[in-house]
Amino acid sequence: MPGRTCWLMLLGASAVLWHAVVFDQVEVIAAPPTVIDNPATTTAAPPQTAAVSQAERWNKELAAFDKENTMHPQRTGGLVFCGSSTIRLWKIKDSFPEYSPINRGFGGSRYDDLVRHAERILKPLQPAVLVIYSGDNDIAAKQSSEEVVQNFEKFHTWVRTELPETKIIVLGIKPSVKRWGMIESIRETNSQLAKICGKDPQATFIDTETVMLGADGQPIPELFVADGLHMSEEGYRRWAQLLRPYLEILHPVNHPTP
Repeated sequence: MPGRTCWLMLLGASAVLWHAVVFDQVEVIAAPPTVIDNPATTTAAPPQTAAVSQAERWNKELAAFDKENTMHPQRTGGLVFCGSSTIRLWKIKDSFPEYSPINRGFGGSRYDDLVRHAERILKPLQPAVLVIYSGDNDIAAKQSSEEVVQNFEKFHTWVRTELPETKIIVLGIKPSVKRWGMIESIRETNSQLAKICGKDPQATFIDTETVMLGADGQPIPELFVADGLHMSEEGYRRWAQLLRPYLEILHPVNHPTP
């Protein structure tokens, strides 16, 4: 009997051990979802900042223009420069002090931005002469030459409709060190812009390549700052020399008689 009791005790212990192992296996197989899989306990991803739309991108710059217009409500019939950072960074009052020019450049802008905001930027000023530079940001944003030209045509139509007496000077898209790989698209776009201006007796296209390229046919590095895109003082000096003869014809300064 003692031997039988011992055997039964061993058998019972084995059964308990077997049950525990099977139970553990079932528990592992049927384990609840991990924290990653359980939506109730998963840590939420931080909210993404909504992208600023192209229409809202320039609110700060446009508000500054509005404020300046309020401070000088009678400034109409003058010389206005408008376009991308090439215009914004140009010290036009130093280049053309006799004209008291107004700078309406907003960096990074494109022709479609000018179409969108022309009413707000240019209508209050009623410029006699409007100098425009844009286009290379457009092409850098993967717009085709056709798209850039279409946007320019929309802008040109707006000017002719809303500012019929305003003379337009379009500065051709510059050949830069940074964007030299886009030169074929730039040249095709410039060619089309020149044709559109050629059909409008109050529009003038100026080819900027003539003062930006060296004897090797490449952009002159000294005409640009370190980024190879924006122009140096020498670059702007050349542009001023290029533009001045046109301004003297289209917007002559009336010097007082001695």
